[in-house]
Amino acid sequence: MEKIASIKSSQTSITLLPPKLDPFTEEDNIERELKAYLADHRKSQGMTCKFDDKLANMLLPALANYELERTTGSTFGQEEFQNAIKMYIPDNHTFKAFPIQFNHRRAKDMFDVLLHAPV
Repeated sequence: MEKIASIKSSQTSITLLPPKLDPFTEEDNIERELKAYLADHRKSQGMTCKFDDKLANMLLPALANYELERTTGSTFGQEEFQNAIKMYIPDNHTFKAFPIQFNHRRAKDMFDVLLHAPV
């Protein structure tokens, strides 16, 4: 007991500072940059690029689900999500997606990894 008490008394307090970056601003910046890289890449291949805001909103629950699965090991609503995507994507079109995580904020590096992913 005395050893535990001596450890507690010798510790100093730590003050947490607010984050230097706004995660929502960073998220918006990365998304904007990735869209620009994708549009440029498709243009260089002779293709057009159109972003679908409704589909993007439909993907938000899947992103939350993947993050939940990574932290807790459990998922929810996977079948409902898949059915919603299948109903939204027109016939004779293909939807491909895969979860990926980065430990940096460099959009160009992210795009290169996505471009060369085996999926």
